Amino acid sequence: MSMSISATSSAAVATGARTGATGEVKGKAGSAEEEFLKIARMTPAERLHAAMLAKLGLTEEEFAKLDPKQQAVIQEKIAAEIKEQMAASGDKRVGMIADITV
Repeated sequence: MSMSISATSSAAVATGARTGATGEVKGKAGSAEEEFLKIARMTPAERLHAAMLAKLGLTEEEFAKLDPKQQAVIQEKIAAEIKEQMAASGDKRVGMIADITV
């Protein structure tokens, strides 16, 4: 998902943000760099969890605000989706779904 400086500048103009001399977006609360760093700092499990929540139309913050019973239901949906994706991929390596380490 690469974006040229001109495309970034166009997006900034569309959102009302200003761009600096190098083309970076200034004055924008959720800049692309901040979003990238947020994702880059996540573990693979956290990224997968966030992607599955997004697929269900939730953010991490919204998920955190739910009561434990609702969170458990969503966790079950996520686990079922992961298992379904693993079964569909045909990858049968040991430990792909279950953690077999002790």
